[in-house]
Amino acid sequence: LYSLAITDSITKLYVHRYFQLRLDEEVKRSRRYNSALSLLMCDIDHFKQVNDTYGHQQGDLILKEVSHILRRNIRATDIAARYGGEEFVIILPETNQADARIVAERIRKDVAKFEFPSVAAGQPPIHKIISIGVAGFPINANDKDELIQKADSSMYQAKGSGRNKVVMCGVDLPEEAAGK
Repeated sequence: LYSLAITDSITKLYVHRYFQLRLDEEVKRSRRYNSALSLLMCDIDHFKQVNDTYGHQQGDLILKEVSHILRRNIRATDIAARYGGEEFVIILPETNQADARIVAERIRKDVAKFEFPSVAAGQPPIHKIISIGVAGFPINANDKDELIQKADSSMYQAKGSGRNKVVMCGVDLPEEAAGK
C-alpha cells in the first residue's frame, strides 16, 4: 500500500508529495554535509497537442515512455517524480550543476530521438521534445522552495527561448541580459 501511495499510476515514478518530502530531506542533507545538490525540472513540449490530436491513451503512452527514458539516464540514488501533468522533476544528490547539465542533455537528446509508438494501428511513430531547467543548491537557492522555483524558472526560460533546450539557472542568460 505504501508503494501505491508514493508512486504515480501511469509513469511508475514517485508522486509530487513524495518528491516534496524527499527534496526537503536532500536539502537538509546537502546543507549538513556541505555537498552539492541539483534539481532538474522537465516539461514535454507541446504535450496538449498530443492529447487533442491523438487522444489521452496516446498521451499516457508518451508519459510512460518518457518516464522510462528518465530512469535510464539517472542513478539508483537519484529521485525522479511526476511533478504534474507532463512535468517531471529529478533530484540529483551529490551532483553539481555542470554534472546535472550532462544528465539533462542526455535526457533531452534521448527524448528527441525516441520514436514514440502510436496507439493507432498503422500510424507512424510520434516525435516529441522536452525542455529542462537545472538549478543547484546552495549555489542558486537558499531553501527547497527557492530551488524548485529556480529550476522551474529555468525550464520556462528553455521553453521561451525555443524549446528542446537545457537551461542552467544563473548560467544561461537571455541575450538581452547577457548584453548581446
